[in-house]
Amino acid sequence: MLKHWFKKKTVADTVSSPSPQDAFAGEIASWLERAGQDELGGDLESAEACYRKVLEIDPAHVDANFGLGLLKKRLGEFAEAIDCFGKAVDRDPTHAEAYYHLGTVYQAADRDEDAVDAYGMAVYYRPDHADANTGLIKLHKDKGNWTDVLACCKAWVERCPGCAAAHLHYADFYTKTEDFENASEEFRLALELEPDWVKALTGLGYARLMLDDNEAAAEILERALSAQPGNFSAQVNLACAYRHLGQFDRALALFDRVLKHQPNEFWARITRAQTLLALKRFEEGWLDYEARFQTEPTRFRTLPFPLWKGEPLDGKTLFVYAEQGLGDEIMFASCLPDVIARVGHCVIECDSRLEKLFRRSFPSASVFAGHREDVPSWLDRAPPIDLKIPIGSLGRYFRNRIEDFPDHRGYLKADPERIAYWKARLNDLGPGLKIGFSWRGGTRKTRTQVRTLALEQWVPVFRQSGCQFVNLQYGNGAGDVEELKSAHGLGNVHHWQEAIDDYDETAALVSGLDLVVTVCTAIVHLSGALGVPVWVLTPSVPEWRYMQSGEAMPWYPSSRLFRQTEAGNWPPVLERVQRELDCLRNF
Repeated sequence: MLKHWFKKKTVADTVSSPSPQDAFAGEIASWLERAGQDELGGDLESAEACYRKVLEIDPAHVDANFGLGLLKKRLGEFAEAIDCFGKAVDRDPTHAEAYYHLGTVYQAADRDEDAVDAYGMAVYYRPDHADANTGLIKLHKDKGNWTDVLACCKAWVERCPGCAAAHLHYADFYTKTEDFENASEEFRLALELEPDWVKALTGLGYARLMLDDNEAAAEILERALSAQPGNFSAQVNLACAYRHLGQFDRALALFDRVLKHQPNEFWARITRAQTLLALKRFEEGWLDYEARFQTEPTRFRTLPFPLWKGEPLDGKTLFVYAEQGLGDEIMFASCLPDVIARVGHCVIECDSRLEKLFRRSFPSASVFAGHREDVPSWLDRAPPIDLKIPIGSLGRYFRNRIEDFPDHRGYLKADPERIAYWKARLNDLGPGLKIGFSWRGGTRKTRTQVRTLALEQWVPVFRQSGCQFVNLQYGNGAGDVEELKSAHGLGNVHHWQEAIDDYDETAALVSGLDLVVTVCTAIVHLSGALGVPVWVLTPSVPEWRYMQSGEAMPWYPSSRLFRQTEAGNWPPVLERVQRELDCLRNF
C-alpha cells in the first residue's frame, strides 16, 4: 500500500491541470534539447543549467524534472533526485519510468519501504516494466521476504505471460527454494520466448543437474557455452554433469579450464577434488579438497589455535574437530589411530551421537561432543591445546596412496554388553543369517534420488530363505517396514526403533549382525568402521567416497561394492545380491 504524497494522484488530475506556460513551448523544447546534448557530451553543469531554465518557466515540467532527476541520480545527489522525480510524477502520475527511477534512488538511500511503493507504482502503470519488476523482486529477496518474492513473480507472469524475464525470475525463485521441477518449467517457458538466452539456459542446466538429469543438463549447458564460451557458471555445472555421467576426463579438463582463469572458483575446486579422489588420485585431490571451507555448508571455524600443517607433533596436543556429515566423521576417524600414534595427546570433538563410541574406541584421547562453535563450550575442561585440524583434512597427511589405507578389522568399538544383548535378540529370531538393511540415503543436495531404492524393490531379497532382516534405516522407517511386511507377508523383516534412536545402540546391533546390505548412507561407514561385512549398493557413478572402480572401499576392508552398470537400473544389482546371499547361506 502506498504511503507517499503521490499516491492519490490520478490521470484526471493531470488532464484538469494543464501547464500555464504552453506559450513557451518552443523555448522549453530548445532548452531540453540542449540539456540532452550537454549531458551526452559530459558537460553535466551546463545540462543542469538548461534543465533549471525550463523549470524557471514551468517548475512542474515533467521532462525537465525527470531529466534533472536522472542527472542528480548520476551524481549521487539522492535527496534532490527524489524531489525531481516526485515533481515529475506529481504532474504525470502515470509516468512509470519516473516511478522506477524514484524507486532506485529510494533504494540507494536505504529507504526500502518507499522504494517498494515506487516500484509498485511503476509496475501498476506499466506491467511489463522489466527493471521495475526486477527491482521489486530483488528488494524482497534481499530482505528474505520469500512470500513477497513469490507473489511478485506470480503477478508478473500473470500480467505478462509473454515476458521471458518474468518467467526467468519465477524460475530463480523456484531454484532458490529448491523446487527444481517447477524451476525447469519456468526456465523452459523463458526459453520458448528467447531461445538463446544464456542466463535461462544456464539456469535450466543447473536445475536438471540438481534433478540428476545429467544428460539433459549436459546438452543444455553445452548450448549455453556455445553461445557464451566464457560463462564460468555454465562451465562448472557442465563439468559436474560430465562427472555424474562418468565422463571424468571431460570433467577434469573443464575444471582445469575454469580454474586457470578463476583460481578462486571454489565450487570448481572442491568438485575437481571429489573427481580426483573418486579416481584414487589422492595426493592431488586432497589439495583441492581444502577448498570445501570456502563453500556452504562446510564452515571454517575461527578456533583460537594455529592450524597443524604436517610438522612433527612430539609432545604436542592436537585438537581434531568435527565437520561435514556423520558418515564423513566416521570415515575420517580411520585416520585417528595414525594421529594418536604421533602426538603427545589428542583432543577429539565429534557429533553427540558418536561421543560414547569414540570415547570407547580411542581411550587415550580426550573426546567431547560439540556443537561446532568457534569457542567450544567444553574448552575449559580440555587439556591445553597446541594445534588444531579439521577431521576432513587428515587424509592429506595420512592417505595419499592406496597403500596408505590400513587393512584394519575395525577401528570403532561398540559396547560389549550391548553387543551381547543384541546378539541374544537376534538369536531369538531363529536360525539363519542376520542381515541389516537400509534403503534410503542422502538429501536432495546430496543426490538422494540416485542413492535410494523403493522399499518394494527389496521384496525379492527379503524372500530369501534362511535369512532374517533387520531395519537400520535412520529416522522413522517403522511405518514403511510394517506396511511392507503386511502387504507381502514378510515375517523375517524386523524393526527395533530403540536401536535406531541411539547411535551407540545402532553400533552394538550392527556388531551383532552377520552382514549389512545398504545403499550409500552413513550406515556404510558405521558398519565398515566396526569391521562388519557390508555390501554397498552404489549408483553407476557414486560419490567420491566409494571410488569409481574397485570391489571395496579402501577405507573399509570389510566392504564389498555392488555397482550399477546402467544409471538408475537397480534390479540387476539386487539380483546379484540374491545370488551372493545364496552362496553365503550355502557356504
